[in-house]
Amino acid sequence: MMRKLLVFVAFVVLAGLPVEAQVVPGQYIVVLNDNVSNPAAAAQALAARQGVQLGHVYQHALKGFSFTGPPAAAQALARNPLVAFVEADLEAHALLHGNNFQTLTTGVDRIDADLNATANIDGADDRVDVDVAIIDTGIDVDHPDLPAVVGGRHFYTISSGRPSQRGSFEDDNYDDDNGHGTHVAGTVAALDNDFGVVGVAPGARLWAVKVLNASGSGSFSDVIKGIDFVTANADQIEVANMSLGGQGTLNALRTAIQNSVDAGVVYVVAAGNSGMDVYGNDGVFGTSDDFVPAAYPEVAAVSAVGDTDGQAGGLGADTSRNTADDTFADFTNFSGSVAAGNPVISPGAAIDVAGPGVDITSTWLDGMYATISGTSMASPHVAGAASLEAAANGRALNAAGVAEIRQALIDAGEAQNDWGPVNTFDPDAKPEGLVKVAASGPPNDRPVVSITSPADALTFDAGTTILFEGAASDTEDGDLTASLVWVSDLDGQIGTGGSFSTTLTDGNHTITASAMDAGGKTGSASVSVTVGDPPAAADTVSVSSVSYITEGGKNSDKHLLITVALVDDLGDPVANASVSIDLFRDGNSIASGSATTGAGGTVTFSLKNAGSGCYATTVTDVTAAGLAWDGATPSNGFCK
Repeated sequence: MMRKLLVFVAFVVLAGLPVEAQVVPGQYIVVLNDNVSNPAAAAQALAARQGVQLGHVYQHALKGFSFTGPPAAAQALARNPLVAFVEADLEAHALLHGNNFQTLTTGVDRIDADLNATANIDGADDRVDVDVAIIDTGIDVDHPDLPAVVGGRHFYTISSGRPSQRGSFEDDNYDDDNGHGTHVAGTVAALDNDFGVVGVAPGARLWAVKVLNASGSGSFSDVIKGIDFVTANADQIEVANMSLGGQGTLNALRTAIQNSVDAGVVYVVAAGNSGMDVYGNDGVFGTSDDFVPAAYPEVAAVSAVGDTDGQAGGLGADTSRNTADDTFADFTNFSGSVAAGNPVISPGAAIDVAGPGVDITSTWLDGMYATISGTSMASPHVAGAASLEAAANGRALNAAGVAEIRQALIDAGEAQNDWGPVNTFDPDAKPEGLVKVAASGPPNDRPVVSITSPADALTFDAGTTILFEGAASDTEDGDLTASLVWVSDLDGQIGTGGSFSTTLTDGNHTITASAMDAGGKTGSASVSVTVGDPPAAADTVSVSSVSYITEGGKNSDKHLLITVALVDDLGDPVANASVSIDLFRDGNSIASGSATTGAGGTVTFSLKNAGSGCYATTVTDVTAAGLAWDGATPSNGFCK
């Protein structure tokens, strides 16, 4: 059977959950009374007495444990005076609804993270001082566009196989083997550098809490253990993102979150992808069709909207799901009412805010990038916003502080009336706003720069003297026009100040005027001008080379990496081009894949655990905007 290469792809992990609670057979969660002084000892004794397989022990977010055993044991434990209650474990799923030079993605652009002083997105790697836990499938710890993971843990349960192999376990292997957690982490914290994408809170310190498996699924007993880990480290972690969920009632999960919020951790969660109320079809909180944890008042639940141009107005193209620009995603969960005790007031009822969640590009496995959809993608935009709020104005110390951060995000949200479309296709009558972060952060905003001459997109004859005029100002420092620096991407620095004249070399120029304030923040504006006859435009794209290297394993030959390079007929690299290949070993087709070239015009495909033999690659398709592919694959081959 042909294998798929690990490349830029979109996956559908979960289109929605049925209304019935998804119970994990034979797995239970036991919550002990608060007066139990040693929950670990109590868990071991109670499990031994009932002859069941002890799972996770919880000591920070709540006192309790999980176990695998028969219903009779659960009933017996529920009668024990040390036990507050026992619940059946539920399935948890990553909330992906699927279908790549640093790119300011439309989602990060739409919420104005590039205008936030704390985020300071300017191509320089100065990182946001905040810690964020990603409770998910792990994080690709070697991804070059992600900050180093500063902490984490892997929690999992094995409920089948030989009895000696069953149980709940934990280890330090929190490297992602699904992609979902890495994608979420990139939206929160991808580095502000010169390649890939940039996160809402660039460089935030990441904690990889791996509770879902390679297929993006798991159990809430593992999730609770992840929350327990976050709570144990709540003196460092300010924000936790959970782009996961399930349906049912699970008081142990809510108790764990409540206690973690009491410790000052802001929980941001995906609303879900079932197109239903987070309180279920009955619209009532606390019943068996609730979508958890999104239904809990203690979390910031996030719905998903589609945006294709990074700005309000509803004028962009439709998304890949035919969602109109600046309207709700067809899959997003919503809220028609809010339960008593919710500590914030939102026009979206039980939904705090919406976030961009359709066709979101972010980091992926093996140092790559992918574009996918889901409330999973909307949630980390808001987790990034909460991180900026905590970094700028101080972390929460308790539940009241968490509510203040959530309310600040709600109050700063962009009202639906300002999104642009007459009909946002809000599935309820509760119009939550879109998360916006431009106004967050300390008062040291960036300078505002304007260019009045020349106008954008003008053409000048060769040798023409061109007048350059502009202005710059800053809230704290006033008029900064005299400090303006003008740069052409072809000629370098061409002038300073608010007005001067000069000539430019022939060609297409991007002219940037920038000014720096006393606090070191930079503002800029740009125009494009053409001087002389425009340079020849490229017409075709070709594959310039196909190369091979191996990596990993005892002899560094475990995995085979195939790099395809594209150039146009002017010899320049072609970025953002789709490349499809077939890989052959000893003359037999064994794998295929598609990917997108980066800024250098290359893309690397990875064949895991490549066997011995002679390999060759055929490029089957290249699609590049405005360029025709010549259809040829250079001679190539590699034997191992």
